[in-house]
Amino acid sequence: MRRIFAIHEYELRHDTDSQEFESGQKFDAYFAIKHEFEKNIFVQRLSAELRRQGISALISTEEKHFVGVFDVIIINGRYSLTMSINKNGNKIIVEWKAGASLSLSQLERYLWACDVVIVVRVIMNQVIRIARSDIESHLIKSLEALSDRSLAIESDQNLQKIPGLYCKECRAKCCEFYREPVGENRTVCLSSESMQADLLSLFSNIDACVEDTIRIVISELKANETESAKT
Repeated sequence: MRRIFAIHEYELRHDTDSQEFESGQKFDAYFAIKHEFEKNIFVQRLSAELRRQGISALISTEEKHFVGVFDVIIINGRYSLTMSINKNGNKIIVEWKAGASLSLSQLERYLWACDVVIVVRVIMNQVIRIARSDIESHLIKSLEALSDRSLAIESDQNLQKIPGLYCKECRAKCCEFYREPVGENRTVCLSSESMQADLLSLFSNIDACVEDTIRIVISELKANETESAKT
């Protein structure tokens, strides 16, 4: 049942994960409600554990200048949480995935900007820690390739368009590979069977995922504190 659900949700990935929707499409509020429900559990339990550990933290929904001194500033964004450690400026991002979809390009972009990414996939009962230092060689080559593509686009010479599944997410209507959205008048939702499987997975996995994520976060914060004390 989980396999069937995962395939079904993958097909809906663009509809449920993209922030840009075509007019006329309708979406089951369940997707957003589930994500916020899971993320809120994590934020509340993390906040409680930080207090127990004697770590002062401020949790906000937007990045701005804060009055006061905190060990950690946590930005609770729409899709992820970013933790900034004041002592050394290191950043930890928790990418919370309530569904089965996963964007590797997004994960790569996060690692350009932070030190550690923790990917949480509740439906799969997975919590994965990836440090920028673990894939530094790949990130350097990726940035070099991105730079080369940018220069090619700017010069408009030898520019080859390579169509693929990612064309579905592109909004460049002038491109010959642009795909017109379909099913705009239907409501994007799970079947009863898939939703039942999803809810059972949520309540079966959420506690272990939250505990594992908090354990990794606390470990990272303590490691950073030890490193800061040495310098």
